[in-house]
Amino acid sequence: MTTTKVPNKLESNQIQYTDFSETMMGQLKESKCILNYERSDFLFRKGEQAEYIYFVQSGFIQLFRSSLDHKEHSLIVLGAGEWIGYRDALSGGFYQHDARSLRQTTVYRFPNSSLSLAMKENPPFMSVLIQEMIKGWTESEERIYTLNGRKIYERLAEFLLKLEKREFANKEEKSIPIELNLPITRQVLASLLGTTKESIIRALSDFKNRGWIDVYRDKIFLLNKESLIRLVESG
Repeated sequence: MTTTKVPNKLESNQIQYTDFSETMMGQLKESKCILNYERSDFLFRKGEQAEYIYFVQSGFIQLFRSSLDHKEHSLIVLGAGEWIGYRDALSGGFYQHDARSLRQTTVYRFPNSSLSLAMKENPPFMSVLIQEMIKGWTESEERIYTLNGRKIYERLAEFLLKLEKREFANKEEKSIPIELNLPITRQVLASLLGTTKESIIRALSDFKNRGWIDVYRDKIFLLNKESLIRLVESG
């Protein structure tokens, strides 16, 4: 991991910032530094003091917990434009999960003290944070429903559609086939969707045989998005 201090400037030319990210950056940019991680490097471990919050500039970060038998249970994979650790930092406690880089990743790191100071000096900023936390809780409830209420094929189809929505959030036109980057192994994907690696491989193969997708290494090509949508809606 390498660290670089950066100037007092918002570099927004690489990704599209949400309103929440623009607000956060505007409040915290004076304390920003850049961290570069290689694949499998940890940003933090469960139980460590939540001293920092992170913003993903490029790459992917896996959040997970490990059981007593050391089996990893993936919670979510976050990519460019997403924040990590601010809920734990706000509680003033400890990180509730591990955070690990899945490939070469660049993040912005901010000390927790900067977030606390921004909240004290700018009350409207606190309201923005609360709204974002409510959004996060709602998304967590949706993930729980997906794991408990949908079959594996429906879960996989929904995951691919959400991945497509995230990658093309700021693009009006998409060519066919739609190319998606899948930065995680089949094992991690299985953990995210609450199933086994073998079930994921079978489901991907079935989607491919039906002509809905094509798969090449860490890329998935959506050939028939409408069929995936119908599968999710029928669940």
